[in-house]
Amino acid sequence: MRIGLLALAGVLVLLAAAAAPRAEGAGSPLPATHAVAPGKGRYTGLPVPRFVSLRSDRVNLRRGPGLRYPIDWVVQRRGLPVEIEREFHNWRLIRLPDGTRGWVFHALLSGKRTAVVQRAGQVLRRRPQAQARAVAVVQQGVVCDVSGAQRTPDGWCRVQVQGEGGWLRCAALWAAPAMSPAPAPLPGW
Repeated sequence: MRIGLLALAGVLVLLAAAAAPRAEGAGSPLPATHAVAPGKGRYTGLPVPRFVSLRSDRVNLRRGPGLRYPIDWVVQRRGLPVEIEREFHNWRLIRLPDGTRGWVFHALLSGKRTAVVQRAGQVLRRRPQAQARAVAVVQQGVVCDVSGAQRTPDGWCRVQVQGEGGWLRCAALWAAPAMSPAPAPLPGW
């Protein structure tokens, strides 16, 4: 009888240990300070998903989060906006404007906010009004700087295109800024 109670107690201890939260790939319980709020990245605490841009002219998109995973795509466009969908240690699962997904090392990403024009022939305006003076005509695929950009309630976004400032319709941009002001760039992108 005594052996049966000891065995039962041992099973209960094992079940309790198995039910405790654990860090990914680690055998120790997850520290309370590592708890993450919904919609926040597990490793940075930053919002997920979030928009950032490519820091380098050449970025490998891998099938998984690590160097052992094969390269599926090579992106050659510094400043291209991407959306971070997930985090795994120093790796980020990103989505490109065309929907392509892949894992990249965090150091290849920048907190600088950019957006890409999705429709051809968009008129860059001096003010956020359809009748305002035209500054330039912006073609599809052009990358705009939207760092610290403003967005009006009626759908205009303040952008910089090759050094020229003006207003474009937010609906014409992929990765257009949200109504709330963008946070200052932080490490860990």
